[in-house]
Amino acid sequence: MVRQDYMKKLVIVLVVSVFTATLVGCANMETRAKRRAGIKQGLAVGSAAGYAACDGKPRCVIAGAIVGAVIGGFIARHLTAQDQSNIAHMLDNTRSVAPMAWCSGSNAMSHDVRGLQCGNTNKVIASPGPMIMQPSGMQCRTTKTEVLLANGTIENADQVICKGEDGKWHEQVADDQTA
Repeated sequence: MVRQDYMKKLVIVLVVSVFTATLVGCANMETRAKRRAGIKQGLAVGSAAGYAACDGKPRCVIAGAIVGAVIGGFIARHLTAQDQSNIAHMLDNTRSVAPMAWCSGSNAMSHDVRGLQCGNTNKVIASPGPMIMQPSGMQCRTTKTEVLLANGTIENADQVICKGEDGKWHEQVADDQTA
């Protein structure tokens, strides 16, 4: 009977520790320093939950602290990896290709001869290919791009994009020329 009560309390400690570590980890995801603080808070809350649930028995306090720290560490590691992925995504300015400035006229909805709709940003949907240096010194790469056609449909197409003088990526028009 005593063992069953002890196990029930230990399960309560584990559940409370997981819950608090998750809350603390999610609430402190802005910076790594805050995440570290979140892990420490998870450790403290887990050990306090263990103390309260098991009338201060050392095993429950230790179990709560360990579970809180482990879950908090897992959450922090996941959030750190997610932050790094988001930063890499933001720094990769090939994710969207600048509108084709070579389209004729000032009307944003005018069309070029190949049917691409001007004035829209084409979204790169696959990782860019390797960088290719053109004879002119321009940096270009091939990408799988979501292109908006004149009839309003979206098509996935291979597209060569080059970095223009403005620092943005543009669709390659001919040989070395970009938008």
